[in-house]
Amino acid sequence: GFSDHNMDLAPLNKYGYSKHLFDIWQLNQLEKPMQCVGLKLFNVYGPNEYHKDQMGSVIYKFYIQAESNGYIDIYGTNGMQSRDFVYIKDVTSVVWHFIQHPEYNGIFNVGSGQQTDFNTIARLIFTYSRKPIQIRYVQMPADLKDVYQWHTLANLSKLQKTGYSTQFYSIDKGIREYVEDYLINHKYL
Repeated sequence: GFSDHNMDLAPLNKYGYSKHLFDIWQLNQLEKPMQCVGLKLFNVYGPNEYHKDQMGSVIYKFYIQAESNGYIDIYGTNGMQSRDFVYIKDVTSVVWHFIQHPEYNGIFNVGSGQQTDFNTIARLIFTYSRKPIQIRYVQMPADLKDVYQWHTLANLSKLQKTGYSTQFYSIDKGIREYVEDYLINHKYL
């Protein structure tokens, strides 16, 4: 699990680097507002991802592939890379928690605390979009080989110490709601 206590990180992309620099800057400020909270978001998915292009979630990208091609391409040979996926409704719940508790400050991981492999994600997308399962394993693009994260998992102990105890969406429930209530109907695609 990625700890939110450790600031000795080596981000793999420009977004991660800019976020990391801001977190370090924020921690080093001598004068701070009454509440200053930074959130390290893990793989967020949910409605309104259409504008994110290549930065859209794996779940959104897989759904688009399934709709367009009838199959989903997964990098590698077995689809066992995994991520900590967190539904957008859980992220907003964490934000609301901190709004209600201004006594807490710091940087906190926001993920589900669970890992899900890409095969499972693909199967759930096919299941809830009512399509036959068609997964292809494809070669990793050369530009991703040195920066690809094979596994992520949020350590949520710091968040839990603030009293946050709301149950996160399971990956099954989150994908089902996202696909059935939003993507299939092209609502907030």
